[in-house]
Amino acid sequence: MRVTSPVDILLPATGVRFAESAHATGFRMAERADPFHKILYVLAGCAQLRLAGRAAVTGAAGTALLVPAGKMHGLDDVEPATILLLCFSRRWLATVPELTRLWPAAVTRSGGGLALAGSMRLRLEASWRRALFEQGAGRQGGAAIVFASAADIVAQLARAETLLPGLAPAERIRALLAAVAGSFVEPWTLEEAARRAGMSRRSFTAYFRTQCGETFWEHLEGLRIAHATRLLREGEHTIIGVMFSSGFNDLSTFYRAFKRRRGASPKRWASM
Repeated sequence: MRVTSPVDILLPATGVRFAESAHATGFRMAERADPFHKILYVLAGCAQLRLAGRAAVTGAAGTALLVPAGKMHGLDDVEPATILLLCFSRRWLATVPELTRLWPAAVTRSGGGLALAGSMRLRLEASWRRALFEQGAGRQGGAAIVFASAADIVAQLARAETLLPGLAPAERIRALLAAVAGSFVEPWTLEEAARRAGMSRRSFTAYFRTQCGETFWEHLEGLRIAHATRLLREGEHTIIGVMFSSGFNDLSTFYRAFKRRRGASPKRWASM
């Protein structure tokens, strides 16, 4: 059902509520201030957030719009939008001390909106989907999954990297390298890397090789194998556990990459 006015949100005792709002043509939310924080994720269409004291932020699909509690704001559709909402209380935020630091950091860095790419979009959408299902299913452990999904979304938005289009290509590559260094276990693709660097796939491939002396895939593999090596050295993980924790999806690929980089299979290397 598509609505022409905002959905009413009543937070439960847990302090967290996920919701969905599919907008009809002409949707407009008059300015208001809510007693809770909220994240509006544009799943489809395009919406503009008006946030007091800041320039309006226009978000197409894949954009997270962040609204602090008590902040006057309004929302207009540029195109009929479908919005996923995460609303949470100040009290809930304080249940995990680190979240009280991560949320303000995300709001400050985003300027009210974060356009997300590739794997992060998929991850956040999966968290929302899972939380919406568990919230209404009434199954054992459902409340814990909803809590964890909300915390994961806040944390992921706080660490989201935004690469400025005004940067020179070399600076974009350096910024991307920093982002990959902290997320090499995620399912990166060449298309996502190029998009995050603000380049076409062809230009990105050429600039990356020129600046780094290797391809993007070679760099990503190197980070994963270095991590796998550290885990094997610790001796507290199985080979399958090392493979999984290092970002590989199957043993054969992991074995080939490890032997190419270290000259021996993971099992043999660990026993040396």
